[in-house]
Amino acid sequence: MARISTYPLDGTIASTDKLLGTDENNVTTKNFAIQNITTYINTQTVPEHADNAAAVTAGLSVGARYRTGDFLKIVH
Repeated sequence: MARISTYPLDGTIASTDKLLGTDENNVTTKNFAIQNITTYINTQTVPEHADNAAAVTAGLSVGARYRTGDFLKIVH
């Protein structure tokens, strides 16, 4: 495999693009689609709130991330 710095940069990211990573369970190298990573972040690690006011009421501070359905938002 060539050095990462020798690969060209892709200025357009698509949900079907893939990233290279390691599976934690069996320590094997795998491809991860951007769409799957986005879904994981949105549904597993980001709390869901109806709107900014609800996020603030729940205790999130300015700059914290939350989501409304599939939309990632930042408390302001």
